[in-house]
Amino acid sequence: VEVIVDPGNRSAWNQVPATDVDLNDGEWSDWVTVAIEMIPRVKKVRGICRFYLMETGPHLRLYVTPVQIDPVDPAMPISTPPGYSREIAEETGLFYTQGLPDDTSALENDFFGDDGYVQQSDFVLQERLEQLESQLDRFAGLDSGLLFFYFNSPDQVCHMMWRNMDHDSPTFAASDHQHEFRIRDVYAELDAALGLAVEKVGRDAVVMVMSDHGFAPWNRAFHVNTWLYENGYLHLEEGRDPRDVDMLLGVDWSRTRAYAIGINGLYVKLAGREAGGIVQPGAEQEALLAELKARLEEVVDPLDGRRAIKTADRSDQIYHGDMTRIGPDIVVGYYAGWRGSNESALGKSPATVFEDNMLKWSGDHCIAASEVPGILMANRPVLRKDPALVDMAPTILRLFGLTPPAEMVGGDLFGTEK
Repeated sequence: VEVIVDPGNRSAWNQVPATDVDLNDGEWSDWVTVAIEMIPRVKKVRGICRFYLMETGPHLRLYVTPVQIDPVDPAMPISTPPGYSREIAEETGLFYTQGLPDDTSALENDFFGDDGYVQQSDFVLQERLEQLESQLDRFAGLDSGLLFFYFNSPDQVCHMMWRNMDHDSPTFAASDHQHEFRIRDVYAELDAALGLAVEKVGRDAVVMVMSDHGFAPWNRAFHVNTWLYENGYLHLEEGRDPRDVDMLLGVDWSRTRAYAIGINGLYVKLAGREAGGIVQPGAEQEALLAELKARLEEVVDPLDGRRAIKTADRSDQIYHGDMTRIGPDIVVGYYAGWRGSNESALGKSPATVFEDNMLKWSGDHCIAASEVPGILMANRPVLRKDPALVDMAPTILRLFGLTPPAEMVGGDLFGTEK
């Protein structure tokens, strides 16, 4: 991209190969198609991006979205059937194809502020709303069928903008208060989308609305490895400063009995399972797990004297199936307001056990499941007690008169199975 700046008119002329993009300060472009040379003179692929001219002076600040796969001519399959993405683009226009399209990283790293993020994330939401309407029109013309539509906006806006409405957030004061009600506004738009769906499909169609989790504030971070270190479960190499540990490099494995890596995961250094494991399976393992569970659930945040950890669940007691053997031994579930730190997830051990979460990523759901329950709404009576995510598949099969396979977990939400 070559940029010619006109400071007098506070505008810029962006010369992209085969395209010119003229923008004024604070203006976003439409989608621009670009060709990426993957192998010189051999292979090019098409992508799409949008430009945001943040300012022309005193310094040029130009944001470009991550280059997206072009839905009209995808470099790799992004829909089934392959031509479906082209059909959608031709009907409603080009759209974000990236997995999590809201640019949370650009906000977190101060490439743009709350206002820029709201604009960018709103483009995503408006594209999805247009797609929903077009697919509802298509669905309404069918005698039968299943339409599933997913909105990412509630998840990502709650992650990034919880601090704007939460006066207890450590970063509330620094947030843009004109967007204090951004989360509420997104939910209002989706409520209108639900109303449109109910209107379009008619009374005979079963309509369900589901989320796999709720949300809570993340105001305080808990450094699990630091706690393990201070309590004698994790040991470091001689002379190693705890702050220099990264991806567990620097841990003395010959003396370490437990460590943390990944979000909420705590592992026992079990003999026979891990190289150099020192905890013997059986009685020693059981005693250590019981001790860790009890002590973690007693952890108190010195800031306010409240317990931070609601549950330290043993995975062999809450999960089932062959894959439990490769998961963590304990899953740490926090009360609303706390969460395991990003540093813990990366195998680090900062200087303190607790600290304020100063990230813009201020809302989260990686805590005790009972603190952030998901929701289920339907235009039919839900008869199954304690409905769960695993009930969705067998319910849909039953609605189409199909018997769920015997190995399928879950039941019928509407109680129609014989």
